[in-house]
Amino acid sequence: MPPDRQRTFRELVEGKTLVRGVIRNGNFSPHPEGLFHIKLEADDYKTGKIYGQHVLPIPEFLHPELEAWLNHWRGVLNPNHNFVFTQLNGNPLIRETLYTLFRHAIYRASVVLFGEGRVPNPHLVRDMLVTYMYEEEASDAVMDGLALAMKHSRKTQKTLYDRCTSSKKMEPALNAMAQLKPVEIPKSQLKIFPINPEDPSRKTGDAASCSKIVP
Repeated sequence: MPPDRQRTFRELVEGKTLVRGVIRNGNFSPHPEGLFHIKLEADDYKTGKIYGQHVLPIPEFLHPELEAWLNHWRGVLNPNHNFVFTQLNGNPLIRETLYTLFRHAIYRASVVLFGEGRVPNPHLVRDMLVTYMYEEEASDAVMDGLALAMKHSRKTQKTLYDRCTSSKKMEPALNAMAQLKPVEIPKSQLKIFPINPEDPSRKTGDAASCSKIVP
């Protein structure tokens, strides 16, 4: 399941944008025994006017956790709204709360996986996935499908990749410059001139005792 914009998760409503159903011949049909899907209409997401209705299945391994949340844990928090996810105080999730939850979860996971905490911007996860797929040389069909699943165009997808790899593209030049050897100028070839404290061209704050060295 590709990463989505935070609005999708904040505004999930069971029976409206979080629904059970099946996909047959490319069409989604609600069914009480079907898998959970995120079903968004054009007004429910940023690029909806371009791509229209968007249906994405939620992986089955997440279903037990989602069912436990919906059937038990959500009610424990006594939410005052009908959104799927809630704050501890019962209020709807807001952007800042979801941002903090994400960063804390990534930090804890990265400590376990890498031995040190890392806290990327949540939106970077989308960029990271696109970059990974490009570097793995995924086929055009896969990249087309990924762009559709992430609700943006291949042009936007390529822009994300180029933005994330700009530092990597600069790496050969930076490494080459790091190998350059500094040129040492013999002291005998340097002339030292005292700086005139009354010189109007001097920057404010320079010490009067400073000197400039000119080869």
